[in-house]
Amino acid sequence: MRINTLKSGKDLGETRESRHSRDSEERAPSEINAALRSEIANLQVSSQNVTASDSHVAGTEMSAEMCAYTESQMQPTAAVKAILELLQ
Repeated sequence: MRINTLKSGKDLGETRESRHSRDSEERAPSEINAALRSEIANLQVSSQNVTASDSHVAGTEMSAEMCAYTESQMQPTAAVKAILELLQ
């Protein structure tokens, strides 16, 4: 059907809908299988990315805790050194 023979935009929409419906019905099972495999692969990659991100966040949190612990251990040591310097 040529576009210049259509009477209205409504006709064009109906033509597209019927063509889409026909194309969907005619898809081969191998095409559907390929599409599903592709989606599964994408989901697996997304899952790996989320796991890696979670690992990085946990590592960052551990680093922050270690910094806080080290700082808390250094403060008493500095205070003891200051007291020893005053006593000398």
